[in-house]
Amino acid sequence: MSVQSIASPVATAATSALSPPAVPAPAPNGALSSNDFLQLLVASLKYQDPSEPMKTQELMAQSTQMTTVEQLIEVARLSQESFALQQRNSAISLVGRTVAYSAGDGSRDGVVTAVDLTGPTPVLHLGSVEVSMTDVTRVTDQPASAPRPTTSGSAPSAA
Repeated sequence: MSVQSIASPVATAATSALSPPAVPAPAPNGALSSNDFLQLLVASLKYQDPSEPMKTQELMAQSTQMTTVEQLIEVARLSQESFALQQRNSAISLVGRTVAYSAGDGSRDGVVTAVDLTGPTPVLHLGSVEVSMTDVTRVTDQPASAPRPTTSGSAPSAA
């Protein structure tokens, strides 16, 4: 003879209504998203002690803090994008200019002939040599072997 469980639908519903919901799993980096925050807030409101409900000031403070954090994250993201764009523009402006860069055995220089923008940091091409923007130590307008022109009082004539 087998024994079967007789669980009434009302008892099952009452048990599930009284048990708190599962806590959302944090993101891989350990941070909770705004959706996770809202789920936790709704759960805390749903299961709060009716004799001591959450104060309006506490609720507003938590909501304001979450909004502030979201806005700070957005500002940080926009700052990173802006920096990357500035770095790319700076790299492009170096084409045709002479740059000095630190190499493993000292400092060298050369004329930038091309720029590779496919990676996170622009890479300058000085002939067959590739130099990261982070290794550049000095920039000049003239090729390394050309003498600097002297400034004279007369303007060059157009031919």
